[in-house]
Amino acid sequence: MVNPFYFDYVLFEKTLIEDLSVAFADLKQIRSNQTVYCFGIASHAEFESLNPFMLTEEMLWQVVDQDLQDDPSLSRGMNRDNLRWYYRYSYATVDHDYFLSEYLKETKQLVYDGMRSFDGMIISARKELPEHEVTLIIDEHELKYRKACLNALQKLNQLGDFGVGTERNKVIVLFVLYGNAD
Repeated sequence: MVNPFYFDYVLFEKTLIEDLSVAFADLKQIRSNQTVYCFGIASHAEFESLNPFMLTEEMLWQVVDQDLQDDPSLSRGMNRDNLRWYYRYSYATVDHDYFLSEYLKETKQLVYDGMRSFDGMIISARKELPEHEVTLIIDEHELKYRKACLNALQKLNQLGDFGVGTERNKVIVLFVLYGNAD
């Protein structure tokens, strides 16, 4: 018999909302002299990491200038403004360690505990079920996890955490999922 697996997606989403709200409020205060353009969550496809991030125009220019300095060949195909535009509308800037790893402690503990249970269930399922059924179990979990992350961002948006009115219109909200289980 396949080991049971339990992950409380409702509690995960609630805790994620609470942790993100604190993270983003702290960041807005810390970077109050900067122009915020992006809030988001980054996660690995296998869910071993989950981190909020907040990007500002000032950080974006810093990344552009550093990348141009590190790799002068970038300037052959793009000027500084074009590279800024490209980075702003991609998740490339997120790769530059602007994650807020000190936040989401409670949420990360829920994910860690849940994934230990999930991994045990998958090991058991692989012994007893055809692989396509195991894949369906994994896909269902990933879908619920992603939906909870997106719901958390939508709830924070409704609460005005990313600004309101014209202020909100200037902000991008992202959920970045890195990697692939395959």
